[in-house]
Amino acid sequence: MKLYLFLIILVFVFSGCDKLPKTQNLQPASTPTANPLPSYQKKISKTEFGENWAFAVDEGILECRNKEVVFIADGKTYAVNGTAKQSKRYIPIEEIWADDPNIKGIKKNIGFTIEKGLELCN
Repeated sequence: MKLYLFLIILVFVFSGCDKLPKTQNLQPASTPTANPLPSYQKKISKTEFGENWAFAVDEGILECRNKEVVFIADGKTYAVNGTAKQSKRYIPIEEIWADDPNIKGIKKNIGFTIEKGLELCN
């Protein structure tokens, strides 16, 4: 009898019948979802920064990597502050750094972005 039961279990397991749907741990709709980014990253956008937005793209991830402030947009990582630029590990921010519409030949002030990036280092 034990052998018969063992054989039935083997057939059940190897036939794929053990692939029953698993229950999901669903949260109620009213529960806010956690920020998926670690504390050293922050999603930023043109909408959020307003006049202080210094880039030719509309959004990205601002990140602090050991005092190196970088901006990730469209799958590319750009050096924002001097520390990141000196490391030569990132794309120069000049590729997406927007021109100042008020002063010909000058880029927009990036200081606000650097400040916000350094806040993520803490």
